[in-house]
Amino acid sequence: MVSASAAVEQRQIEVWLIDDNQEYTTVVAEAINLSSGAVCTATYSRCEPAFEALRKGTPAPNVLLLDIGLPGIGGIQAIETFKEFSPSMQIIMLTVYDMDEKVSSAVQRGASGYLLKTSDIDGILRAVHSTVQGGMPLDPMVTRNLIQSIQVPRPREGNTYGLTDRELQILRYLVEGYSFQEIANRMFISVWTVNTHVNRINEKLDVHSRSVAVVKALKEGLI
Repeated sequence: MVSASAAVEQRQIEVWLIDDNQEYTTVVAEAINLSSGAVCTATYSRCEPAFEALRKGTPAPNVLLLDIGLPGIGGIQAIETFKEFSPSMQIIMLTVYDMDEKVSSAVQRGASGYLLKTSDIDGILRAVHSTVQGGMPLDPMVTRNLIQSIQVPRPREGNTYGLTDRELQILRYLVEGYSFQEIANRMFISVWTVNTHVNRINEKLDVHSRSVAVVKALKEGLI
């Protein structure tokens, strides 16, 4: 049985880009279209036209590259609306900011990753492929600042939330940004098994996605 992420990887990954910087949009979209395995099927300068396209039945992309600082509806505010149209859509935030509260807010609303606009094209392409494989791409600077901003939690007694040693190890890999396939390779298990463990982790932590699980793990010192 082929997983959903593997099926996407076997065909072109469809990407939308929403950014009000036309020069940046043109460069990134052209680079995606020249790459192997991904295609940018639509670009927008605001969220509202993208919402309208989805309402009219345009198929949602596999990955959405979404700027935070947009006119009209901002990127963070738009995440939940895009997720309502397509819960499986992977959303990677693009921004010039590495502000910790914005990172946490974006992830908690369902963003799959967070990259600074200073990221090179190769980094953006790696993030696109990683996120459809279950990874959570975060710019190294963003990750470092986020971890540093989190207060040291009070020690917890026992095995918090009943996570097993294997589930804790997988959670550590998720925090480090590894994709499901990379985790499977490191642990010598199948991608399907990794997915099963992640679903159990989400259930035990009472969260709805791996990205929120990562934030909760960091904030509560689970790893």
